Amino acid sequence: LGDALGDGGALAGVNVTADSFYSSQGRTGEMFDDRNADLLDRILEADPKALSLEMETFHLLDMARCSKGSVVAASCAIGLAERWTNDFLNPERTSELELLAGRAALLTLAQADVPDDPLREDNVEAVWR
Repeated sequence: LGDALGDGGALAGVNVTADSFYSSQGRTGEMFDDRNADLLDRILEADPKALSLEMETFHLLDMARCSKGSVVAASCAIGLAERWTNDFLNPERTSELELLAGRAALLTLAQADVPDDPLREDNVEAVWR
């Protein structure tokens, strides 16, 4: 993706996953009393390399963490909103990035080292056994 977008177009850093949409993402507003107005500051204090905060990969990455190595997971995300300024990507740029990121993700997956037959019966390390 970095190659497709050029210098500064794709960032690599720490993704912070949240278990819900509002309270765990530090959103503020009169409709929610989540008491997380300083959450983004606390996250950056704990890890200055934090670049994104989302909930979509929380359970996937947690399952990999709990699997003792039998599940490998990664994520790729398009930052649609900037939480500090509340700015959003416009629809045209979002569509462009969806195509570029989708292609980059598929190319990465195509290069992944996957056993020829991960479902074979003698594969004792399979997570589904």
